[in-house]
Amino acid sequence: MAALDSILTTAGGALSVTVGVVLGAVLTRRAQDRHWLRDRQLVAYQDLLRQYATFVMIIRRAHADRSTWDYDWAQWSGALTSASLVAPDEVAHEIDRFGDAIGTFLARTGVNTRTDPAERRRVRAGDAGAGPGTTGPGQRDPPLAGPRPGRAVGLDRRLAGAKRTAADMTVPDAVAYVRDLLLGFGPPWYLCGGWAADAWLGRQTRDHGDVDVAAFHADQRAIYEYLSGWALVAHDPNVADDITEPWNGRRLDLPAHIHVLTPGSPLATSATAHHAEFEFEFLLNERRGADWELDRAGVAIALDRCARRPTWGLPTAPPEVVLFYKSVGGEPRPRDEQDFLALLPILSGAQRSWLRDAVATVQPGHPWLARLG
Repeated sequence: MAALDSILTTAGGALSVTVGVVLGAVLTRRAQDRHWLRDRQLVAYQDLLRQYATFVMIIRRAHADRSTWDYDWAQWSGALTSASLVAPDEVAHEIDRFGDAIGTFLARTGVNTRTDPAERRRVRAGDAGAGPGTTGPGQRDPPLAGPRPGRAVGLDRRLAGAKRTAADMTVPDAVAYVRDLLLGFGPPWYLCGGWAADAWLGRQTRDHGDVDVAAFHADQRAIYEYLSGWALVAHDPNVADDITEPWNGRRLDLPAHIHVLTPGSPLATSATAHHAEFEFEFLLNERRGADWELDRAGVAIALDRCARRPTWGLPTAPPEVVLFYKSVGGEPRPRDEQDFLALLPILSGAQRSWLRDAVATVQPGHPWLARLG
């Protein structure tokens, strides 16, 4: 028991250093853009600490009872990699030390956790061969043809082999995929559209097409670099709506959106690009200082009102913003009406008031106005 305490104390010391560096880094990041990355970092750090506490408790109990023990090391590996991916360099270094300390202890028990610091560093760097593939033990995935893949390629492959927790199973697969894929993407982004309505309701209420993600116009280059090597098609006023030419990173004018394609998408034409498991698209929005500009008529919302998250745990456009976008463009479509009726009961008085004023500014005769009071 003394040896166990000594080893766990060593690991705990490395963990303490990690937490100290994390808190120091978080407290010094005050720029608004970094707040959103900080939120994703904290989620990853919390999951790592939770996994650490879980297996320490299991090990201690088994040691006290002189019994065998079992733990799902896929969860530990995923938590360690996710935290390392979103962490700044100094924190990622301490996370690697933390993983090493745990690995040293577990090596004495013959447990293989499949957590390799060099591999984590390759994944952070976006190496196409960052993770072990399905070609055989110890072999890497073959490199992708075309442009050098961005960070999301390595993360996508790593997540493909990870197991989802029981709590995470409440999040629909398509939404969980996009959430995890964008884990290391720094600029702010928000789930929007019909999936965002369901996120606020905590359940899927209807069928959906692709997943919509709101991002900012100024961050389009960051999107291109993060998803370098992926099958991307972008539409803006300068090209036809049915264009299938891969996006080469050219600057897009508003209104614009960027498709991240699956192999079966009618827009997919590249055999060498990396394709998504679930199709989603970025809808580019304007930002004015600390406000999200929703319409050129002057409708805007403070970004700090977008900090609250639904139970699904990912950045999500507030319900009043979701409904505002659904109100634009004339008569509501059946699915927009369904989302409106589903979200209306959960809107606060302030949210109703904001939505009513915003819709009235853009479309004074909209049929939803009477029901917003």
